[in-house]
Amino acid sequence: MIPSIEEVMAEIASDGIETLLVQPTHLMNGYEYGDLVEELKKHSDDFESIKIGAPLLTSDEDFVKTAQAMAVLPSS
Repeated sequence: MIPSIEEVMAEIASDGIETLLVQPTHLMNGYEYGDLVEELKKHSDDFESIKIGAPLLTSDEDFVKTAQAMAVLPSS
């Protein structure tokens, strides 16, 4: 069974961890990413610092670079 965010946060806090770095695997901003951010905010008093990374496709430049990386190049 996969633990909930609430269960994981409680375990991490009980282990004495003070700084939390979270890198979600979301591809783009959406409800799930927003829900994660809100859930982490609920635990801000349990840690000295909580930092969360942005999804892979956050800016217009991210979309362009990803599309370029995925483009099929003609063979030589």
